[in-house]
Amino acid sequence: MHYPVSNTIIYVLIYITLIVISNCSILNPGPSVTVNPHYNTNLEKSNRLEVFYQNVRGFVTYGSLGSTSPVLNITKVIEFQAYVASHQPDIIVLNETWLKPIINDREIFPNNDYKIFRLDRSPETHPPDPSNNNKYKRNGGGVLIAINNCLDMKPKVIKSSSKAEILSVILFLKNNKKICISTCYRVGTLGENNFYEISKHIELITSTKSIIAHTLIGDMNLDSINWTEYSSNIPLHREFLNIFANQNLSQLINSPTHYLGNILDVLLSDVPSTICNIAVRDHNEFVKSDHFAITFDIKFKKLISRNKGKKRVIKNYKKANWREINNICILTM
Repeated sequence: MHYPVSNTIIYVLIYITLIVISNCSILNPGPSVTVNPHYNTNLEKSNRLEVFYQNVRGFVTYGSLGSTSPVLNITKVIEFQAYVASHQPDIIVLNETWLKPIINDREIFPNNDYKIFRLDRSPETHPPDPSNNNKYKRNGGGVLIAINNCLDMKPKVIKSSSKAEILSVILFLKNNKKICISTCYRVGTLGENNFYEISKHIELITSTKSIIAHTLIGDMNLDSINWTEYSSNIPLHREFLNIFANQNLSQLINSPTHYLGNILDVLLSDVPSTICNIAVRDHNEFVKSDHFAITFDIKFKKLISRNKGKKRVIKNYKKANWREINNICILTM
């Protein structure tokens, strides 16, 4: 069958349009091919877990922070998603997400590549200070840990009664031993009660004998501490130094993590020899924030799930029934 040139052009444009708009939610014009995503086959990388951390200062707009339906800061979310898509870290740790239960995980991690553990701010994780109610901030805060689904390390959150914004996830090693990754966001104005709750949680991790290594990273707002001399002129901050020392946690960040020149974000480990390649990144290198991102590796062999990885559906248009598509186009014109 021969068509005038003008009709041929129309059909070509229709075909291109059909290809562009096709997705998994509409009828498949041809057979599918399923593939597993490529994931860190490099031998050197298989012997360490790559971690990305940042206090992102909110994935919602500041103006909608107090709303029951906050508006996402699309620019910041896209910056974050672009980094994740290009680097695919094994573990992602975030502080000050500003998320609320109404915001779905998929709005931040759209491709289901990570298992998400969230602790959004609530009266349970950030209770009012009985000595000064003005210290209570109902909105903001929130912490998150995301584990790449390609890891076959059975991530599991540690249940805790601690009334603080602190979250811990355990990963299982091959010999059934466990390592723990924790994050804590501490509002700088909070006092002794908050210190007690954080200490209680850290002691819970230390007392779990099957955990052979604990890494804690987060914005602790301990700006008065001189980490070189391990000292502070603020009594409360000295109490934090004492609990870190008592739990054998070494602080590994030695350069500012905030644009004002302070070390606010700390990286603590009870087995510091397992932490390597620490890098405090440039200001706004990945996600715009007043805090700098931190990347580092944990030297434990990652267990990779080759078969359980999320499958993507790729349309094989070479095997599409173009004759049927052509007939449909003719009938609808």
